[in-house]
Amino acid sequence: MSFINPLVSNPIPNIKAELLAHFKGKHVSCLPTPSFVINKSVVERNSQRMLSLVVQLQARLTAKIQFRGHVKTHKTWEILKYQLGYDASPHFDNILISTLNEGWKIIQEQNKSEKKYVRSMVYGLPNVTFDTLHQLTAMRKHIEEIILLVDHLDHLRVVKAFCEAHSSLHWPVFIKIDMGTHRAGIELAGGNLAPLVEYISANSELSLYGFYAHAGHSYSSKTLEQAENYLYDEIKAVTDATKQIGGSFDISKLVLSVGATPTLHALSRCFQGANNHKLAALINNDLLGVLELHAGNYCCLDLQQVSTGCTDLENLSGYVLSTVISQYPGRQGGELLINAGSLALSKETSSMFPGFGKIDYLSAQHGNADTLAVVSNQTGGDGTGDYGEWYVNRVSQEHGILKPLAETATMIPIGTKVKVLPQHFCITSSSYNVYYIIDDESEEKIVDVWVPWRGFS
Repeated sequence: MSFINPLVSNPIPNIKAELLAHFKGKHVSCLPTPSFVINKSVVERNSQRMLSLVVQLQARLTAKIQFRGHVKTHKTWEILKYQLGYDASPHFDNILISTLNEGWKIIQEQNKSEKKYVRSMVYGLPNVTFDTLHQLTAMRKHIEEIILLVDHLDHLRVVKAFCEAHSSLHWPVFIKIDMGTHRAGIELAGGNLAPLVEYISANSELSLYGFYAHAGHSYSSKTLEQAENYLYDEIKAVTDATKQIGGSFDISKLVLSVGATPTLHALSRCFQGANNHKLAALINNDLLGVLELHAGNYCCLDLQQVSTGCTDLENLSGYVLSTVISQYPGRQGGELLINAGSLALSKETSSMFPGFGKIDYLSAQHGNADTLAVVSNQTGGDGTGDYGEWYVNRVSQEHGILKPLAETATMIPIGTKVKVLPQHFCITSSSYNVYYIIDDESEEKIVDVWVPWRGFS
């Protein structure tokens, strides 16, 4: 298999300078809609909060603990550095990727900066084929450690055959454990683990890096206590895996990687007196290797995460900027039309917030002042008020229909630009080729433009 190296064929686009020249210092209401806006101060706070929890856990428990940030939520160099704590303390250098393109873009950015931010990278899908291994082999020239994720014996056979065919060095592998999400991974019951472990032990092309578990179903949590129970289940799953393997491995060096944003938010309960006794006892007494904590969404957050009871609306870092383009007061309760539909918002939902996004308001409407001047002569509204609680009730490709959550909500003037808080940051943000950046001090004025990595390979 041959491939075109993305370092040559797909260079980083130079749109950032052009957009900054036009928009820097302008109010977000001057942006075209729909656009995606991120408050980098919130990203930095969210990232430091998580890293501080990890450091506190390191100090209080006897087990060796490390951290790995997942980049799939945001797919940007700038947020990756916040995630890992660079230009701050503490900082880490381990990441997870979900697409090969993310790995290549990280390498491009590191080569450009001439600084190695990332030492270790896990490819977070059990996508083990010759064409994948060709690309990952090329990446190993730039990243010190690349780890495969496997959950089937055939994955290991493919790695061995690839190494024999291409004189490749050995590959470290995480074995993915399914501990309830039923997305990827092997179930520990029924002797499913033993064949993989025996094959790794018998073949020098492979080494067992550790076990990996992700409680994706922890997104159903409603409280920190429920999320903590999922974290316990994650750690118990990888701990139970170590107890099933034979004596041919140095178990003390195996990495037991667990985490999801809700479960890692629940780490805060470990510092609340006796609340953590069961979890602390499991880590201190039963853990047989190095505990690695991984998560991705925590740095950005969304309505799904607020619905878990593990964070608050004030910690949401991003929103879709959209425009109210029509009104339908005659419909039951009244409805509004915005120019953001399923492609701009996604069709993700959450348990606490109805529909496909929650409406919030800007402090000013500089960008559409001319339109609003016309409208205000008819309605008396200039788009700068609080029109009550609205949500995105339904969507088609480019249309979003807003409905009020309470009778006190009033019609938002046509031309008003509004914030739509996303249900799921990862999926909503993926529709945008740039992020417009504000911070706490900018008074909703643009301070930067970040260019996310788009595509898959």
